[in-house]
Amino acid sequence: MNFDQLELKPTDGEQYLASVDGKYFYIGPLLYEIAVRAKSLRSPVEIVEDLRKDLAVEINVEQVEKALENIKKQINPKGDGDSEPQTRQRSSYIHFKLKLMGGNVLDKITMPLAKLFTPSAAITLSLISLALTAFYYLLVERPTVSLTFNELISAYLILFAVFFIHELGHAAATKYFGMKPHEISFGFYLIFPVFFADVSEAWSLNKYKRIVINLGGVYFQLIINAILISLALAYPTSSVFTTLIYTNVAVILYSLIPFLRYDGYWIYSDLFNIPNLMGKSIVLPYQMWHDYKTGYKEKTNWPLLIYAASNYIFFGVMFFFIGRYVAMSVESVSNTIATSNLSWQEFLGDVEYSFFFRLFVVLFMTSFLGYRLVRYGWKKFIQYI
Repeated sequence: MNFDQLELKPTDGEQYLASVDGKYFYIGPLLYEIAVRAKSLRSPVEIVEDLRKDLAVEINVEQVEKALENIKKQINPKGDGDSEPQTRQRSSYIHFKLKLMGGNVLDKITMPLAKLFTPSAAITLSLISLALTAFYYLLVERPTVSLTFNELISAYLILFAVFFIHELGHAAATKYFGMKPHEISFGFYLIFPVFFADVSEAWSLNKYKRIVINLGGVYFQLIINAILISLALAYPTSSVFTTLIYTNVAVILYSLIPFLRYDGYWIYSDLFNIPNLMGKSIVLPYQMWHDYKTGYKEKTNWPLLIYAASNYIFFGVMFFFIGRYVAMSVESVSNTIATSNLSWQEFLGDVEYSFFFRLFVVLFMTSFLGYRLVRYGWKKFIQYI
């Protein structure tokens, strides 16, 4: 590895942020001083002499070589199955990326929007939106949702715009804290189309500022929700705005679930300082069993343990109900086929759309489980068994 490719930035705390090719990790002050000198293509012997002369640090060549090797392992852990980069670019799990906005255009748009993140503006607008949402759900008589084809297409287009604005919220929050949002793009998470914002410079901020950035998308959706409710009250017979409100609220709640790599996941990861939360939670039961067998005792990381247990329960329950749901669907379809003389082509034309939705959900859950196992590797499971 060429250390001149390593980027180093100070953070709000005592650590420094190091990055190479979209991989980010934290290093301490001494390792930072070593890395700075390695970037200048100085040899370990020269680094030792510099540290003794400039900082009065007593260190030997072997320790410097070991420190440089640790940096290499952080960047490229494939050489050591037990090490992983502490954190990565947050969009690294997105595939088939298509850049939609970035550079000066994104910078100019987020500059005025960043003012919405001043404490007074954020608290006021959030409370107004939450109050309006509660009022709409509890006290307003809402129309029955019934959309024409054109209304349905319009609603989908508006929702795509809402999802884009959600990512704009992350970018604007990043701008508010003096960092540069790089781009907003489109891609696929598993089999789902998603928008995402590259706000990787946020890693240099403290965890509370990162949490504000994580909540930036939800905050912008709350503002949108207030606008939609105002329009729904102005046009009480239209079900279009009601549909958009329902969907927008559902997306907000969905994005806060911490068991998929959406906002809730990053909030939990930042709040409890657990990099690579997903991977660590998956292997934790195997690691605990391994520690029990070997008699190794380590202080319990309760936030990680609670997350891991909840994660397994969440997906266990999901698989149970989805499996039962699909089994009932398959039984219903099998009975229909047994009592029908229709050809497959005719049958697929007559079957209810709900069956295809159920099939889609099963494929999603299967692909998600497969992704988790392949992504983190069987070695992570086998080494603890």
